[in-house]
Amino acid sequence: MNPREKRRMFGICFGTSPFKSPPLVSPLVSIGLAVPLLAFVFMAAFMVMGTEASGVLMAAPPLVIGQNGLLAPHQLKGNAAQRLLNSGFNVNSLRTNALLRKDEWEELDDSVVQLATKRLGVINDFRAMGLIRPLGGLRTILSSWQDVSDMGDAHISMFAGTPGQKDRTEFGYHSVPIPLVHKPFELDIRTLYASRQSGDPLDTTYTEAATRKVLEACENMVFNGATVTSKGYAIYGLTNHPYRNQVAGAGDWGTPANCKATLLLMIEALQADRFYGPYMVYVANTQYLQMLEDSTAESDKTALARCLEIPGIRDIKPSDWLTAGHVVMFQVSRDVVDLAVAQDILPVQWDEMGGMLQQFMVFAAMAPRTKADNENKSGIAHVTNA
Repeated sequence: MNPREKRRMFGICFGTSPFKSPPLVSPLVSIGLAVPLLAFVFMAAFMVMGTEASGVLMAAPPLVIGQNGLLAPHQLKGNAAQRLLNSGFNVNSLRTNALLRKDEWEELDDSVVQLATKRLGVINDFRAMGLIRPLGGLRTILSSWQDVSDMGDAHISMFAGTPGQKDRTEFGYHSVPIPLVHKPFELDIRTLYASRQSGDPLDTTYTEAATRKVLEACENMVFNGATVTSKGYAIYGLTNHPYRNQVAGAGDWGTPANCKATLLLMIEALQADRFYGPYMVYVANTQYLQMLEDSTAESDKTALARCLEIPGIRDIKPSDWLTAGHVVMFQVSRDVVDLAVAQDILPVQWDEMGGMLQQFMVFAAMAPRTKADNENKSGIAHVTNA
């Protein structure tokens, strides 16, 4: 490089004329400004690389879900809480092939599904009736909805210029907490290894017992609510919603005629609040057995058969979670009740004690949303003296 080119490059770097010999102070001042600037650039680049590597600035790479909803072990690191946070609260982050094989997860899942099919009476009914409200996963803490007030009657007139009554609807805002319903159990690594060595299927006894407890808690919550509160909001069930229609029944259902008479009183109360069906009915086991008894004195049909003939009644079913003497009827529609589900029933796993002890948990996140309209009228009727 000839002297002229050297002077030109020097001028470009330090802001001096490329064709004149720069005074001594000019490069010194320029160097004093350039060095901190370069240092700042390198420091910023280092901080960005470090921050992106930690996953703060960079979005977490997408999780590749394999068969059976499982993740490969290399995709997730850290303890259970870290795995949930790093995956955006994807529960599949606790269902990897790192310990359990695919067929072992399938055995656990099958045991959950089979038991749920047998025991989830009211929740399966809600699915069949279209009363499930899917939520955005475990990150959902509250599920909210609005009600709207009614307007006045329309004006009838022969003249287009006759002014009518102008109304404005009002909206009410309601929420329900979405709790975790869970039952944990543990399995030591030796038991798992012994199962594999013997070729026997994985023992699902613990999974079935934990699943049963979770199902029972969910069923109970639909009828009787839960004591969980969040931000002042509570979970009400079909038997304790403050605005439900509390109806005095016709009498003890040991007398078959009282069964149909009581249901007619409940329908009357609901229609007075402008809920016209169809209706779903749940009764305590004691009353259901009474409905199955022959009532030959009045007809050749059981009380249950006669009650199912009432127009508007969709079905009548027993429930383990209703106290003897209790009957619940509700209109089958989302403005009366539905079930908010953030996470359906699922088994998950994580390890403790260096992997020697495997922790499992069957859990769900859901809550009933029992509702009333803007005038506190409810499509739920409740009898306690059947």
